[in-house]
Order: sequence, then structure tokens, then C-alpha cells
Amino acid sequence: MSRTPEQNLAFLSKKANAVNITVLKAEAAAIRAEKKDDNLLAELEALRYYRRHKLIDARSYKTEKNKLVAKEETAYDKLLNALDKLEDSNKKLTSIRGQQKSTFETIIEKQFRSNDTVRINMGNDFMTDQDVLRAIVKQPGQWTVKVKDKYFTLNDKTKLRLKDIIKKATVVGGYYLEGAEPSDAEFIEEYEDLNYIELKKVEKKHKYNFANDAFFKYLNLTKFNLNRYGIFSSIKVENYNDTCLIDALRAGGLSEKKLELVKHVVKDRNVPHKDLKEISKHIECKLIIKNENYKHL
Repeated sequence: MSRTPEQNLAFLSKKANAVNITVLKAEAAAIRAEKKDDNLLAELEALRYYRRHKLIDARSYKTEKNKLVAKEETAYDKLLNALDKLEDSNKKLTSIRGQQKSTFETIIEKQFRSNDTVRINMGNDFMTDQDVLRAIVKQPGQWTVKVKDKYFTLNDKTKLRLKDIIKKATVVGGYYLEGAEPSDAEFIEEYEDLNYIELKKVEKKHKYNFANDAFFKYLNLTKFNLNRYGIFSSIKVENYNDTCLIDALRAGGLSEKKLELVKHVVKDRNVPHKDLKEISKHIECKLIIKNENYKHL
């Protein structure tokens, strides 16, 4: 009977623990062998010093030297043997870690397919936090992550940006956040301190299409600067991190704390008008939307 991914991970964890003990013993043996070899080399060097300064006669020097050389050669052979055993043990452990990582990724994929809420423990021996994040951004759908009192949305756009951050991190050996979007940098900084990460799936609430507002799709060709209203004179990805609703609320003086609440509700570029009542309630403000097709809003 085949094991489930969860059972297989538990089996591999026990196997890894056993091999890890072998690695530790091999390391200890290698250290002892190296120390023994170093001591014998030091004795040989001392013997040469004695002979140079004529503190020992030639016959005695030759006898003692032959004994020490034989001992050192034996010690060196033991050192090489210990290092070979250590290398073999590390290879076995690396192989098991790879199997654990692959199995854990399968479990992550299974959770994302089967659950609306996914919780992933961090700090695994077989998977770095970068590996976990890499596995998360590969999953389909839109998800929200709550970190402390802030919400972060993982959609296609943010996933692409996070993939780029992870790719750079693989090259430089750490998260390289220079030039990253502020929200991405903030998420990474919070992410590094997590013991676990919990994500909630963003369901499509409506079966039918409702009136909605989205990014302003035209460019500003006038001499006036309308950036604060989400109307730009050129197309740049960084201009569209937030919807025009978020930009308008920020320009109107809404606090960042309340903007975070709005972001939790606004998870897509299109904001259904029927959601505006919920948003208005959360931020305790009256919203007036002027739209030629929906003048009653």
C-alpha cells in the first residue's frame, strides 16, 4: 500500500534523523583523525628541530623519524577514510533532503488545491524560507496573507514581482530589495520573521457581472499632473500597484491603517460597485462615485 505524501514526509524525516546522526559521528571521527595527524606532524617538526640544533644524534633521529612517519601515514589514511565516510553520509542526507523538499512541495500543492485556508510551517531543515515562498507563488489563484495587522494580496502581478525577488536572492544569497515595490519589500521583511504562513483563498463572490470601477485606461495628455488621482502620462508598471480607488482615498487623506482595510476588500483591479458599501462601512466614510452609466451611485 502506497503512502500518502504526509506519511512519506514523516517516513523521510525519521530516515533523515538517522542519517544525520551518522553524519555527526562521521564529523567527530574526522575531527579526531585530523587532530591525531596534526599532532604527529607537530612531533615530526619538533624532531627535525632537535636534529638541526644537534639535540639528538643521527641514529636516534633516524629511528624516531621512521616511527613517527609510519604513525603519521597511518593517521593520514584514517583521516582520509573518515572524510570519505563523512562525504558519503552527507550525500545520503542531501538526497533525503531533496526527497523531503519534493514531497513537501507536493503537500503544499495539495493544500492549495483542496483548501480555502492554507497554513505552512517555516524553518524546515529540508526547505529554506525562499523555497517555501517559491512554491507558494507557483500556485494558481488569488490569495491573501495576513501578517500582524496588515494584509498582503498574492495575485498574478505580485507573484511575478516576488518571483523576480526570489531569483535575485538565489544569485546574491539573500533578498535583494533595492528597487522593489514598497509593499513587496514590506512583505519580505515581515515574511522573514514568520514561524508559519497562513493564506486564505480569494473566492469569486459573484456569479454574474456587476458594475465595477478599475484602473483608468487612458493616458493624461494635458499639462496638468494628475498622478495623485491614478491618471498618468505614461505607462509604467509601478504606476499601477494600487487601484484608482486606493489612490483617490489616499489623496483624500485616508489613513494608511484604513487603506489596509480597503486593500483587504479590494483584491483585484476591478471593484464591483456593490462592494463599495462594505468598503464605506469599514473605513467609516461616505463614498460618492460619479459614473455616467450609474448616476445613482
